[in-house]
Amino acid sequence: KVAADITAGGGSAIAIPADISSEAACTDLIAQVFAIRGQIDILVNNAAAGTHTPPQDTTLEIWDTVIGTSLTGYFLNAREFSKLVIAAKKPGAIVNISSIAGSSAIGRGNFAYSVAKGGVNQMTRELAIEWAKSKIRVNAIQPCSVNTPGWRKWVETEGEKAKPLMELLVRGIPMGRVAEPEDIAHAVHFLASDAAAMVTGTILPVDGGNL
Repeated sequence: KVAADITAGGGSAIAIPADISSEAACTDLIAQVFAIRGQIDILVNNAAAGTHTPPQDTTLEIWDTVIGTSLTGYFLNAREFSKLVIAAKKPGAIVNISSIAGSSAIGRGNFAYSVAKGGVNQMTRELAIEWAKSKIRVNAIQPCSVNTPGWRKWVETEGEKAKPLMELLVRGIPMGRVAEPEDIAHAVHFLASDAAAMVTGTILPVDGGNL
C-alpha cells in the first residue's frame, strides 16, 4: 500500500515481502533491491514483532519470533547492506527503529520485546564503531507510543479497556500526547541525511520527554 501510494504521488517505490528473521530471506532481499536500483545508500530497520506475555509464560517459540524479527533481522539486514556499501566505497546510513522499551522497563508483558530493543540499542553502538572507517553511520530512534493504524485498531478493539492504559501512557509523556508517524519519519530523515554527517552511534529518543 505504501509503495502504491508513493508511486501514485509521482514517486518511485517497490515492495518486496520478506521474513527478516530468515538469513536467506534477508540476503535475497538486499540482493533484489541492489539488482533493481544498482545502489543502496540507506537502510531503515523498522520491522517488529511484539508480544504481551509475562516472562514466566513466554515460550521459546514466542521468544524466537520476537528476537528473530526485532533483533536478528536488523543484524542480518545491516550485515548484507554493509557488504554492498563497503564494496562500493561510498557512504551509507543505517537507522534502526528501537523503542523507549530498550532503555526503560515498561512491564505489561513486553519482556521479550524490551530485551530485543535493548539489543538493538547496543548493536547500534557497536556497528557505529565497527563501520565508522567504512563511512557507514549507524543510529537508532526510540519512539514512545505512536498513533499508527495498528495503534488505533488496538484502541478500537479494546474499547473501554484501552482508556485507562492510554491515560497512563499519556501521563508519562511530558508533551501530553503520543507521537504521530510524521514525528518519527522526520527524525529518520534527519539521521539518514547529510545533515547528520557527523552523527553516529546515537540513540535518539522521539518520545515527548518520556525517558
